[in-house]
Amino acid sequence: MPVNPQRDLADALRRAQAAVPSHILRTRQLSRADRTLLQQRGFLVEIIKGWYALTTPQALPGDSTFWHLHFWGFVAAYLEARYRERYCLSAEHSLDLWTASTQAGAVFSRSSCRTAVRSSCIRTARACRPQWR
Repeated sequence: MPVNPQRDLADALRRAQAAVPSHILRTRQLSRADRTLLQQRGFLVEIIKGWYALTTPQALPGDSTFWHLHFWGFVAAYLEARYRERYCLSAEHSLDLWTASTQAGAVFSRSSCRTAVRSSCIRTARACRPQWR
């Protein structure tokens, strides 16, 4: 079978997108070959150890658009995987999600995620929405 790099890349992207529609992946959701190929071609960026996001190779290093686009998707996937339903967001972040204001804003960074998560106030939007009867 002849080697076809474009087809290999397209197949790897298809498998990655099929694994998770949110574009946030864990190491175990991709084969090592797919992960290596996608990282080398610029389609996969490591957020933290073991967590990746699909992106575009046209993104420039240091461009914050990537982080603003994937912030809440990453936070949701990470918290769900690590804590299931046992976590709280700060009141400010919970209300932002509750009102569908999901823009990360300039004050967020990868390290501020832990601070927001450890603040104990209101549960996430999914858990704190009122039960309308």
